[in-house]
Amino acid sequence: MSKRWVLKQAFDGLPKREDFVLVEENLRSLQDGQITIDTLFLSVDPYMRKMFEPLEENYVNSQLKPPYTMNGMSVGKVIASKNDHFQVGDLVTSNAGWISVANINPEEKVKNVQKLLAIKVSN
Repeated sequence: MSKRWVLKQAFDGLPKREDFVLVEENLRSLQDGQITIDTLFLSVDPYMRKMFEPLEENYVNSQLKPPYTMNGMSVGKVIASKNDHFQVGDLVTSNAGWISVANINPEEKVKNVQKLLAIKVSN
């Protein structure tokens, strides 16, 4: 089971709980070349505020129209792998968005996934 935060509607002023929805869904089966990431940390950065506001022609996010999964960087732990470059237990960064568990293809769909070689995490 995976959970992801979805922006339901653009907001004006401070964000409100009703602007978001937490969606639970079954994880699809892991395909060859993919890894499953269990998210440990999510990035919430100041630049994201502009992405939440109503769309105008001068916004960078003009291609994003709610509803959409919140985007942002994350740090996660590989919990399953069908990719020779990633082993279970590896720590990675990705731009998979605000999602608790995700199957991704690091060489095709998420190009900025990388091993964090200098960090060790205990179970």
